[in-house]
Amino acid sequence: MTNFVTAAISKSPVNNPQTGLPHLVRSAGSYIPGYCLTDSSAREFLNAVVWVERLKEELPEGVWHPAGICRYWQGILPHGCPDGIQGVALKKDVPERLISWADGSHQRELVADFPLVRTRVISLITGPLGEDTVVWTWYPGHFTPFVPVTPDTPVKDVPGNATVKLRWAS
Repeated sequence: MTNFVTAAISKSPVNNPQTGLPHLVRSAGSYIPGYCLTDSSAREFLNAVVWVERLKEELPEGVWHPAGICRYWQGILPHGCPDGIQGVALKKDVPERLISWADGSHQRELVADFPLVRTRVISLITGPLGEDTVVWTWYPGHFTPFVPVTPDTPVKDVPGNATVKLRWAS
């Protein structure tokens, strides 16, 4: 299975075709302290991970792409690599009084000033880009569900499994 991921990594574009921004380089959110990855070093880094495919029934509810077009992979950060920082948590794991709406990198999103989570887990999602399968995203941390909420939803009414971006490290 790791060969499938290696092929997806090699076929991933340098820049995201929709945004023009670097594709494999972590630009925001979860990260690995001390690692400033360029496109080529991100490819090398991701190829050093032993990837295990996670099937639909192994994923938290809301993670699986509704059209079933993605594959989900997890591994452990390579030996010698510092702990990763998962920059998100589920709403149910953060005191509600700390959560608010803010302008995010993609849209309005839930945020909280709350300690970031250290992790050895790394997650990767592959999916189609034209005729190829490429890396859609990767990050240190566990898969979190997509929970559709609108920015006019009061925080108290947002489901507990919604993702909250965390804004400071412990």
